[in-house]
Amino acid sequence: EKEGKMKDLESDLGSVRGNIEDKKQQEKVTEEKIAEYEKKISDLSEEQKENAAKHKSEIEALGVEKAKEDKIAANMVEKMKGLEEHANAESSRADDLEAKLSISQGEESSE
Repeated sequence: EKEGKMKDLESDLGSVRGNIEDKKQQEKVTEEKIAEYEKKISDLSEEQKENAAKHKSEIEALGVEKAKEDKIAANMVEKMKGLEEHANAESSRADDLEAKLSISQGEESSE
């Protein structure tokens, strides 16, 4: 009877040891999965950082480009004002010449 109990106890002990090994294996697999997910998260954050830096530099480049375009537009507005002033001056001069011509023609016809 003692031998039967001993065999039962040894069998139970073997089961417990087997359960402990199974748990250790499960923990190892879980730790590997956790490490794998942490690496994926790390890779994603690196990718996000790279994307953010890329977008930031693209936005900065667009800002620089817009500033250049704004400067060009401002220069064109200044040139247009200059041309308009020149055209007005020429128009005034033409009006003056027409008036002088009209006066001199008037003087010629009165003579």
